[in-house]
Amino acid sequence: MVGGGDSALFTALDMAEICHDIKVLVRGAKLKARPDVVARAEAHPHITIMLNTNLRALKGSENLKSVIVSGLDGEKELPCQKLVVKLGYVPNTDAFSDQLKSDERGHILVDQNFSTSIDGVFAGGDIVQPGYDRIAFATGSGMMAAKSIRQAIGHNV
Repeated sequence: MVGGGDSALFTALDMAEICHDIKVLVRGAKLKARPDVVARAEAHPHITIMLNTNLRALKGSENLKSVIVSGLDGEKELPCQKLVVKLGYVPNTDAFSDQLKSDERGHILVDQNFSTSIDGVFAGGDIVQPGYDRIAFATGSGMMAAKSIRQAIGHNV
């Protein structure tokens, strides 16, 4: 697994139920995932988290056999049959960057009704903060934003 955010660790935890040796390669010195998710991953006996580790090369001909990684202790080869990359994303909010307040990653800031910094403008989905980068949250927040829009234009909900 390559990545240190929620998606990477959730996937590692899911895979740990059927795989007995999962290495999580994290480029930085710390994980970006939520503390509760980090605690679960760190406590799982099948998961090894490798901080300050970069993926350098893939080895194998027809199938993946190993990966070359580099870290503080130099370069090494790790046996590997599957590779999952979960490096995150950048929210597609550039069109609103000079109009709506956003966080340092570009997520649009919303309140509990999914109202933005401009009265009458609402947002939902993966682009909002506070939020959660999951399809279920994106769908639910979209529905809640739609409900708030209906209320704002005077429809009974």
